[in-house]
Amino acid sequence: MEIPKRFIKAGNLGYPEEEIIEKQVLKDGTFVKKVAQTVIVDHKTQGRRVESLTIDEFRKTKKNEPWPESATSRISLDHDAVRNLLNYLLAHKEFLTLQRSSFYTLLTGTHELSELNPSELSALVSLVQVAAKQGKLAEIIKPEALQNFNAAIHQARYKSAIDQLSQMLSNTALSEDNYKKWFLEHHWVFGTDYLGPEDGTKIGWAVKGDIILRSIDGYQDLVELKLPTAEVLKHDQSHKNWFPSTELSKALAQVIKYFQETEDARMILAQKEKLPFLKPRARIVIGRSNAWEQEQYDALRRLNACLQNIQIMSYDYLLSIAKRMIEYYEKAV
Repeated sequence: MEIPKRFIKAGNLGYPEEEIIEKQVLKDGTFVKKVAQTVIVDHKTQGRRVESLTIDEFRKTKKNEPWPESATSRISLDHDAVRNLLNYLLAHKEFLTLQRSSFYTLLTGTHELSELNPSELSALVSLVQVAAKQGKLAEIIKPEALQNFNAAIHQARYKSAIDQLSQMLSNTALSEDNYKKWFLEHHWVFGTDYLGPEDGTKIGWAVKGDIILRSIDGYQDLVELKLPTAEVLKHDQSHKNWFPSTELSKALAQVIKYFQETEDARMILAQKEKLPFLKPRARIVIGRSNAWEQEQYDALRRLNACLQNIQIMSYDYLLSIAKRMIEYYEKAV
């Protein structure tokens, strides 16, 4: 039996704008009754949160006697204790064996996922993984939440990855290997065309910093990484024109060499290493463009238009792509 909510408005300075008390009968036995009471507050500064949870136990010795007005025993949990209890429940798969529990109504909407801290999100993911393996996912997540759950998880993961890359770009001491590791973990930034990276050690001419991505149609494409500190374009004052820098020219020469060598060894790579290279595409990631003028953007666009199967992009351009993907998932949830 559910006890109706009681709304209390507090007007004193320092008190929450609104306090909601919810009561729920957990057990209604003949001689023992247990009642949970949740206090939810809406602070101007701290926002809406569960402030406390108490569980009262009432006992009587005779069947027909009334329940006592005061609880026989009480368990009280403050905000932090409630959070710790929730993390404990989320982290233990044994609780998934329960057939009926108000705990399973926890996930009512994915908009709340963005408010979870890393430890809470990790516990939630662990719970969902165990439930999925046991075929009980529908017991802990409402159907409407299931529709958007995957999008919310991607959104949180992409946001974290973008923050990490932004921090890396401010550290000039990082090497190409550091960026290669990030791109291998987050190849999604190149779009949904790719299933994942290939093992570059299978190809003798693959050098440090290169990434080979497997496209959805089964073919292999290349990513040539240069440092964000590398210069992309240089200005020809006499002709008032922008042209590829030395670093970019070297990267272009390397990619063209890749194209030739993959063509020469295409049959061997396909038969021996199961890597079908057929007219591969290449992306060169190099330098920064956040401080460019419009004529530099125009110059790079003209250069890209003249290249066949090669796209030159800056780290800032990739960041803008990643942010657009986050916007897509935010709309989905």
